[in-house]
Amino acid sequence: MRCFCGRVRGKKKTSLGLKENLEGALAYALGFLTGILFFLLEKESKFVKFHAVQSTLTFLAIFVIDYAKKKTKTNRTTNMA
Repeated sequence: MRCFCGRVRGKKKTSLGLKENLEGALAYALGFLTGILFFLLEKESKFVKFHAVQSTLTFLAIFVIDYAKKKTKTNRTTNMA
């Protein structure tokens, strides 16, 4: 598979011994937890590190927004009582 820069992705093994594309996909498996895990463990692949950072930022933002929505919903129901 070729990326936008023309290089072939997925053939190269990473420092953890998995293929780049598999490790990049696994960075999204458990949200920001696996993103942080792969960011800290991967030493060589910039491709995997990119997806780990993207996963962390995306799922952390979703977590914070969801928490804020639940918090405001809880405040509304306790103020009505």
